[in-house]
Amino acid sequence: MTSEFDDEQMQLLRRLPAVRAVTRTRIYYTREFRDEFLRRSAAGHSPTSIFRAFGLDPQVIGAKRIERCADRWRREAERETAGQNGGHTHPTSLMKAADVQYPLAGALLNYRERIVRLEREVDELRRMVRDLQRQQEQSAQSAQAQEASQPPQEAPQQ
Repeated sequence: MTSEFDDEQMQLLRRLPAVRAVTRTRIYYTREFRDEFLRRSAAGHSPTSIFRAFGLDPQVIGAKRIERCADRWRREAERETAGQNGGHTHPTSLMKAADVQYPLAGALLNYRERIVRLEREVDELRRMVRDLQRQQEQSAQSAQAQEASQPPQEAPQQ
Protein backbone atom coordinates (compact mmCIF):
# COMPACT_ATOMS: atom_id res chain seq x y z
CA MET A 1 0.00 0.00 0.00
CA THR A 2 1.38 3.35 -0.94
CA SER A 3 0.52 6.57 0.83
CA GLU A 4 -1.16 8.00 -2.29
CA PHE A 5 -4.14 6.68 -4.21
CA ASP A 6 -4.04 6.38 -7.99
CA ASP A 7 -6.92 7.56 -10.19
CA GLU A 8 -8.51 4.11 -10.36
CA GLN A 9 -8.44 3.66 -6.59
CA MET A 10 -9.89 7.13 -6.05
CA GLN A 11 -12.70 6.41 -8.49
CA LEU A 12 -13.45 3.09 -6.76
CA LEU A 13 -13.50 4.72 -3.32
CA ARG A 14 -15.75 7.59 -4.45
CA ARG A 15 -18.43 5.08 -5.49
CA LEU A 16 -18.69 3.62 -1.99
CA PRO A 17 -21.56 4.86 0.20
CA ALA A 18 -19.27 4.98 3.24
CA VAL A 19 -16.96 7.51 1.55
CA ARG A 20 -17.84 11.20 1.51
CA ALA A 21 -14.75 12.36 -0.42
CA VAL A 22 -11.29 11.20 -1.50
CA THR A 23 -8.06 13.01 -2.26
CA ARG A 24 -4.72 11.54 -3.31
CA THR A 25 -3.75 11.08 0.34
CA ARG A 26 -6.97 11.12 2.38
CA ILE A 27 -10.35 9.45 2.67
CA TYR A 28 -13.25 11.32 4.25
CA TYR A 29 -15.90 8.94 5.56
CA THR A 30 -19.59 9.68 6.07
CA ARG A 31 -20.89 10.29 9.57
CA GLU A 32 -23.28 7.36 9.07
CA PHE A 33 -20.40 5.01 8.35
CA ARG A 34 -18.50 6.25 11.39
CA ASP A 35 -21.54 5.65 13.61
CA GLU A 36 -22.19 2.22 12.11
CA PHE A 37 -18.51 1.40 12.59
CA LEU A 38 -18.77 2.33 16.28
CA ARG A 39 -21.96 0.29 16.70
CA ARG A 40 -20.47 -2.82 15.10
CA SER A 41 -17.17 -2.35 16.89
CA ALA A 42 -18.96 -2.18 20.23
CA ALA A 43 -20.78 -5.38 19.24
CA GLY A 44 -17.40 -7.12 18.87
CA HIS A 45 -16.65 -6.89 15.14
CA SER A 46 -13.06 -6.22 14.13
CA PRO A 47 -12.26 -2.92 12.42
CA THR A 48 -10.96 -4.66 9.31
CA SER A 49 -14.09 -6.80 8.95
CA ILE A 50 -16.30 -3.72 9.29
CA PHE A 51 -14.35 -1.82 6.64
CA ARG A 52 -14.40 -4.87 4.36
CA ALA A 53 -18.17 -5.22 4.79
CA PHE A 54 -18.56 -1.73 3.32
CA GLY A 55 -16.29 -2.40 0.34
CA LEU A 56 -13.22 -0.73 1.87
CA ASP A 57 -10.50 -3.23 0.99
CA PRO A 58 -7.53 -3.10 3.39
CA GLN A 59 -5.27 -3.84 0.39
CA VAL A 60 -6.40 -0.54 -1.15
CA ILE A 61 -6.73 1.76 1.84
CA GLY A 62 -4.15 0.14 4.08
CA ALA A 63 -4.37 -1.49 7.48
CA LYS A 64 -2.76 1.51 9.17
CA ARG A 65 -5.56 3.83 7.96
CA ILE A 66 -8.15 1.44 9.37
CA GLU A 67 -6.31 1.23 12.68
CA ARG A 68 -5.98 5.02 12.94
CA CYS A 69 -9.65 5.62 12.06
CA ALA A 70 -10.79 3.06 14.61
CA ASP A 71 -8.68 4.63 17.36
CA ARG A 72 -9.67 8.20 16.48
CA TRP A 73 -13.40 7.41 16.21
CA ARG A 74 -13.41 5.50 19.49
CA ARG A 75 -11.63 8.37 21.29
CA GLU A 76 -14.07 10.91 19.78
CA ALA A 77 -17.08 8.79 20.76
CA GLU A 78 -15.75 8.37 24.30
CA ARG A 79 -15.33 12.14 24.63
CA GLU A 80 -18.84 12.72 23.23
CA THR A 81 -20.49 10.16 25.50
CA ALA A 82 -18.43 11.23 28.52
CA GLY A 83 -19.83 14.74 28.05
CA GLN A 84 -23.38 13.36 27.80
CA ASN A 85 -22.99 11.14 30.90
CA GLY A 86 -21.41 13.70 33.21
CA GLY A 87 -17.89 12.46 32.53
CA HIS A 88 -18.60 8.73 32.98
CA THR A 89 -18.31 6.38 30.00
CA HIS A 90 -20.29 3.14 30.04
CA PRO A 91 -18.88 0.23 27.93
CA THR A 92 -21.96 0.09 25.72
CA SER A 93 -22.34 3.85 25.43
CA LEU A 94 -20.48 3.92 22.11
CA MET A 95 -23.13 1.72 20.54
CA LYS A 96 -25.99 3.58 22.23
CA ALA A 97 -24.71 7.00 21.14
CA ALA A 98 -24.62 5.93 17.51
CA ASP A 99 -28.10 4.36 17.74
CA VAL A 100 -29.60 7.47 19.36
CA GLN A 101 -28.16 9.89 16.81
CA TYR A 102 -28.88 7.78 13.72
CA PRO A 103 -31.43 5.05 14.46
CA LEU A 104 -31.85 4.14 10.78
CA ALA A 105 -28.19 4.42 9.87
CA GLY A 106 -27.56 0.71 10.35
CA ALA A 107 -30.45 -0.29 8.14
CA LEU A 108 -29.52 2.24 5.48
CA LEU A 109 -25.90 1.14 5.46
CA ASN A 110 -26.97 -2.50 5.17
CA TYR A 111 -29.01 -1.59 2.09
CA ARG A 112 -26.13 0.46 0.70
CA GLU A 113 -23.79 -2.44 1.36
CA ARG A 114 -26.14 -4.72 -0.56
CA ILE A 115 -26.42 -2.23 -3.43
CA VAL A 116 -22.64 -1.96 -3.69
CA ARG A 117 -22.36 -5.75 -3.76
CA LEU A 118 -25.07 -6.03 -6.42
CA GLU A 119 -23.45 -3.29 -8.51
CA ARG A 120 -20.19 -5.25 -8.39
CA GLU A 121 -22.03 -8.38 -9.51
CA VAL A 122 -23.63 -6.47 -12.40
CA ASP A 123 -20.21 -5.12 -13.43
CA GLU A 124 -18.77 -8.63 -13.34
CA LEU A 125 -21.67 -10.00 -15.41
CA ARG A 126 -21.20 -7.21 -17.96
CA ARG A 127 -17.51 -8.11 -18.22
CA MET A 128 -18.45 -11.75 -18.74
CA VAL A 129 -20.94 -10.82 -21.48
CA ARG A 130 -18.30 -8.67 -23.23
CA ASP A 131 -15.80 -11.54 -23.02
CA LEU A 132 -18.32 -14.00 -24.44
CA GLN A 133 -19.21 -11.60 -27.26
CA ARG A 134 -15.52 -11.19 -28.06
CA GLN A 135 -15.05 -14.96 -28.09
CA GLN A 136 -18.07 -15.37 -30.34
CA GLU A 137 -16.76 -12.72 -32.75
CA GLN A 138 -13.34 -14.37 -32.81
CA SER A 139 -14.91 -17.77 -33.49
CA ALA A 140 -16.99 -16.30 -36.33
CA GLN A 141 -13.91 -14.61 -37.82
CA SER A 142 -11.93 -17.82 -37.49
CA ALA A 143 -14.68 -19.81 -39.23
CA GLN A 144 -14.83 -17.22 -42.04
CA ALA A 145 -11.06 -17.37 -42.45
CA GLN A 146 -11.17 -21.16 -42.69
CA GLU A 147 -13.94 -21.02 -45.27
CA ALA A 148 -12.02 -18.49 -47.32
CA SER A 149 -8.83 -20.57 -47.24
CA GLN A 150 -10.50 -23.74 -48.53
CA PRO A 151 -10.91 -24.15 -52.27
CA PRO A 152 -14.46 -23.80 -53.51
CA GLN A 153 -16.28 -27.07 -53.85
CA GLU A 154 -17.64 -27.88 -57.25
CA ALA A 155 -21.23 -28.82 -57.61
CA PRO A 156 -21.68 -32.55 -58.32
CA GLN A 157 -22.21 -33.31 -62.00
CA GLN A 158 -25.26 -35.26 -63.01
